[in-house]
Amino acid sequence: MDLDVVIQGKINDLEVLANKPRIVHTTWQDPKQKHDRLFIDMRGTFFNSSVMCWNGEQCKHIYHDVLINDRMVFTTFYKGSDNYHYWRYRDFWKNIPLDWVYSYNRGMKHPEDIEPFKFRPEAKFCLFNTDNTPDPKAKEQVKFEDLKDEKLLKLWRG
Repeated sequence: MDLDVVIQGKINDLEVLANKPRIVHTTWQDPKQKHDRLFIDMRGTFFNSSVMCWNGEQCKHIYHDVLINDRMVFTTFYKGSDNYHYWRYRDFWKNIPLDWVYSYNRGMKHPEDIEPFKFRPEAKFCLFNTDNTPDPKAKEQVKFEDLKDEKLLKLWRG
């Protein structure tokens, strides 16, 4: 988990879920952007590695891939590990359940609940990812250090 992830609920079942390697699929991204050149250039993926899980050595091949192909990996996937996992191992990763995760800045699911800046108590994780995705709502983003939502701050502080 990234440091700007707020754990909002019990995650006991994460260990069982990790029997199949999991990553967040960003349902808050508009699927129409998939072939948009600006989206590809700026973000390029529907994965978000803020929350990932796996057991034991399930990801050993990824570690070795990066070691063996480091020059290619770091020049091709300079936008970050989200792109790497999507374009190189897309079929390997399964979804973290869609109702477990939302983006504070982008909403939860597209198009049912895209409203940003809203606390969603039913989810287990809140992400504070900020990006330059070409989306009118993406211009207004809250970084975790600027958060004013008392419910989320209370969960963060414990």
